[in-house]
Amino acid sequence: MQVTISSDSGHAETRLLRLNCDKRGIGTVKTRAASYSAAEDQMEHKYTYTIHASSTTTRSGIVGSDEILPPIAFSAPPEFQGEAGNWTPEHFYVASVAACFVSTFSGMASISKFDFLSLKLAAEGTIQKGEGGWCFTEVKLRPQLTIVLEKDRERANRLLEKAEKVCLVTRSLSCLVSLEPEIVVGAGR
Repeated sequence: MQVTISSDSGHAETRLLRLNCDKRGIGTVKTRAASYSAAEDQMEHKYTYTIHASSTTTRSGIVGSDEILPPIAFSAPPEFQGEAGNWTPEHFYVASVAACFVSTFSGMASISKFDFLSLKLAAEGTIQKGEGGWCFTEVKLRPQLTIVLEKDRERANRLLEKAEKVCLVTRSLSCLVSLEPEIVVGAGR
């Protein structure tokens, strides 16, 4: 929810409010300053992404979208009686976090006019069996960001942290997301 707060001095500040509910339905409100560009104000407020999946053999199938080719073969992981060598739903889950983080960071860097030489990301998801069954308990993001100048290290770290916080996928997860960045000063492109 976005609200605008005005003070007696006439200063108005737009803030984002986020309601988080725990398992008992008890809510807490978090707030942060809203920072939208004119392009974001003109964006739609709802998008739908459709995929199709079909079974090919036991615990395996093909997933795809009418807008994206080629379709991708998948299977349950071998530890859950799936076929080795295929993408798994668990890999898709971690890949969606990684892809969102990378695209969020590079977009923020572009808007912020922050030049970097390269960004490589290793992402690792952990599942554990609990009372309700198996679920993801943590996703670790290990970005290696190569920058040109040492003086940009602090700014680079802030942008990496911000990308993790504003990434649509990481904000949608119920498991812990941890960021373990490595910033390297490199030479040339």
